[in-house]
Amino acid sequence: MALSKKPYFVETVVHIENIKIRVCADENIYAVGEECIASTHNHSLYEIRYFASGGGEIVIGNQRMEIAPGNLYVIHPNEYHYQENLSIRDGISQYSIRFAPIAPAESSSNLQKRAYERLCEALSSLHYIRDESFEILPYFEKLVTEIKERRYGHVGCTTALLTFIMTEILRRSELDDRRRGMAHTGDFMIETDAFFAAEFTRKVTLSDYARQLNVSSRHASRIIRKNFGMSFVEKLTETRIEHAKVELTHSSRSLGEIAADCGFQSYGYFITCFKDHTGMTPAQYRANNQ
Repeated sequence: MALSKKPYFVETVVHIENIKIRVCADENIYAVGEECIASTHNHSLYEIRYFASGGGEIVIGNQRMEIAPGNLYVIHPNEYHYQENLSIRDGISQYSIRFAPIAPAESSSNLQKRAYERLCEALSSLHYIRDESFEILPYFEKLVTEIKERRYGHVGCTTALLTFIMTEILRRSELDDRRRGMAHTGDFMIETDAFFAAEFTRKVTLSDYARQLNVSSRHASRIIRKNFGMSFVEKLTETRIEHAKVELTHSSRSLGEIAADCGFQSYGYFITCFKDHTGMTPAQYRANNQ
């Protein structure tokens, strides 16, 4: 199936219990052979890659993952990934769709808000699913047919198929663990993820983080320590280092530019922190990973 330069595009909203998810698919949902090759890029949405046949490797962030039939990867928003010519083998085929949870309106019920928070919490740790019995594969195959042929009622059919696919994926996440109660710290963790993702480039303090969570500085410090095993400053530095690693791997920008954009106040401090975390200098890391 040759990739289309201007593919027919389907975007729909699926409803799963108290959750709404925007899902996107197009004619290029299915790729085979060299069509699977992709240079380094990222997306603003989650992306699902389901490998139906073949083998090789896919690089997500700084991790090389095995490509094997039945392997499904959930690539997170803004997470860089690629598949090289040398990292795929003959017979490879894959399906891909993108999605994004829809935040409930302020007027929504607490049940809907809790369901959304729990979904975000589950997705934050969901990266890999193994479909050993190929239960999901037939629905991807039918989805390709519906999008390609676009017969009467195809939008309704694609919505139903995407609903099933997303349901199966979420069933394999923590959302289907009935032993867990509704009580969780997801609200704090969602706020924590958002804070570090948005503020790591700025000169922020524990007090800024506490205000984001609307708690005391002492409580904010306990949340960080409990969930990450480190202090606020250590978590902030780790976040900056992880972003610097992505830049070093996927860009040719100077070390000084990367240090400044990742929130380090001086180039020397960047070198020191980076070496403490990785055991090598930024230049050495770039040489080993680019």
